[in-house]
Amino acid sequence: MTSAPMLHIVSGKGGTGKSTIACALAVALAESGKRVLVVETEGRQSLAALLGLQSTGYTETRVTGPWAGALWAQSIEPAPALADYVGMFFPLPGAGSVLQRSGATTFVTALAPGLRDVLITGKFCEAARRRRGPSYQFDAVVVDAPPTGRVHTFLNVTNAVSMVSPPGTVRAHAERIREVIGHPRTRVHLVVNDDEAAVSETREAVVALEALNIHVGAVVHNRAPAAWPNLPGPARVEELLRAANVGAQRQVLAEALLRAADRCAARTAASDGAVAPLHECGHPIIEVPETTAATVADLPLRLARLIDLEIIEGRG
Repeated sequence: MTSAPMLHIVSGKGGTGKSTIACALAVALAESGKRVLVVETEGRQSLAALLGLQSTGYTETRVTGPWAGALWAQSIEPAPALADYVGMFFPLPGAGSVLQRSGATTFVTALAPGLRDVLITGKFCEAARRRRGPSYQFDAVVVDAPPTGRVHTFLNVTNAVSMVSPPGTVRAHAERIREVIGHPRTRVHLVVNDDEAAVSETREAVVALEALNIHVGAVVHNRAPAAWPNLPGPARVEELLRAANVGAQRQVLAEALLRAADRCAARTAASDGAVAPLHECGHPIIEVPETTAATVADLPLRLARLIDLEIIEGRG
């Protein structure tokens, strides 16, 4: 599987913008010419608004957009996933439909919470390794995963299954999922902002994921303050404004510009200080500055052009 598609799993503390970054990463990959599937795992329909869709469902839906490649979106729910697995492992006609209609899937996943994660991870891992003729169907799969506080348990499918299933077909299937999640072409990217709790939770997630031999990719510093250009001293600023025929208010304007630069520099320094502990983790940090968009659906496209794909894909 050395040439297998990349599986990008995106996590982050609530409020850091992980769903937006996951969507932007998928758009960036599609813009680069790739065939991409972006997957939601928490049933919140965050991706739908970001992609300009009414909703995303269990069926992979093609998303139109101004990109060179192709993009599909999907929301994975445990109930239809369980029906899929029943049909896969127990060839009983209509068994999956009966399970869904009876509500048994809700009962089963509530009884064994770890099974819910196995169903969801299994579905996107299957997509990441699905063949289409001699090649793979997708070049990359991007997953909007649960928050950093639980992403390691979400991905630890072997442990989850060992608690609910004896050795056999289901356990073997979980091991295949684990192989995909632990594969070198799978990366977990962690989204963080300047919040102290988010930084702390991200550091803990790195330790927990590495203990499971899961590859951590990049740390995405979302909403990082944009850099302010270096300005010369007050006298030089006034001189430049005079040359630009600003007029008698040039001193007031010069002072306002310098105050704004000082505030921006202070904010940048504070932001850098907030995420400084993450440099100790040894993973690349991508700065994604604050940006605005006319619509919610326009935001991922704007952010996509700020994401360094060479770093994300481990080429930088």
